[in-house]
Amino acid sequence: MDNLTHTFAGLWLAEAAHTASQNKELASDATSTTRRRWLMWTSALANNFPDVDIVLTNLLPQPLGYLLHHRGHTHTFV
Repeated sequence: MDNLTHTFAGLWLAEAAHTASQNKELASDATSTTRRRWLMWTSALANNFPDVDIVLTNLLPQPLGYLLHHRGHTHTFV
């Protein structure tokens, strides 16, 4: 997947989470809009975070640097 796909998947998941948890009786429109905005930004950034390891690929000559570092440490669960 490329970063654009990661971003759109994150935005879709954030919208789904916002819609599923929305309670119109308790939340005002301003609170709901702020919450949705935070969900969108957080999800888009979090879905792209595993690809920050691309900066490590230049540590070794190509293609070894890419193969060893990309999809490495940041793509695994702790």
